[in-house]
Amino acid sequence: SVYLAIRRWRPAISDAVQNARYIGRCAAMAGYAVSYLSVEEIGTAEGNFYDLKDQVMTQVYKEYAWDLFRHDAPFESINYSKCWWLEPMWKMLMECKGLLPILWEMFTEHPNLLPAYSSPGMVSGSFVKKPVFGRHGANLQIVVNDSIVSEGRRDERYRDDGYIYQGFADTANLDGYRPVFEVWVVSDEVCGIGIREDLEDVIYRVAAEETPFTSAIGTSKATNTRHEWQTETLATADETN
Repeated sequence: SVYLAIRRWRPAISDAVQNARYIGRCAAMAGYAVSYLSVEEIGTAEGNFYDLKDQVMTQVYKEYAWDLFRHDAPFESINYSKCWWLEPMWKMLMECKGLLPILWEMFTEHPNLLPAYSSPGMVSGSFVKKPVFGRHGANLQIVVNDSIVSEGRRDERYRDDGYIYQGFADTANLDGYRPVFEVWVVSDEVCGIGIREDLEDVIYRVAAEETPFTSAIGTSKATNTRHEWQTETLATADETN
């Protein structure tokens, strides 16, 4: 059997829920028994992981980043368990922006790299302060002429991991919009593409999450800024693929 887990079961339109259900359908077509649960419902004892029925979990796919999962109690048992996590833990290394200063030190002046350092004051000119872990513009600052000109939303989950400082390369401004292309490549073949646009320098992620504060303060009409966000549609699982 295969378990599909996310941080918590969010609204049905959440991308995490949709991704987990899509992978679950694919696993079911492949003949696996599929169970869904939240990360908070995973129990640990004697080096094993258990579901809500006290059954030992041996195969888990989680729609939840490793750099966040490492703060949770089940993470402490991973090295000793017999559970097979379908997303390899080494992906956490690829998520870490601490690689950028190392790459710059190894390949200085490479055309595909920007100057990056682990300490402030090393980048000449404009720079971006980025959390070592983090995504979707969280805790990011763009500094031009010693002034912060743009700042991402605050996310306390990434506050204590440190920062890197990277040279600033402005995004293309096309008729007032700043598009970012997300390209999915499998075996050197492009299999999906997404375009996100905003009028600002920082591209944010907008998803259906619990937002008690913003829900409580209400809404009003914006008259001078237009925001757009990407919508996602998952294709039906193909049992012949």
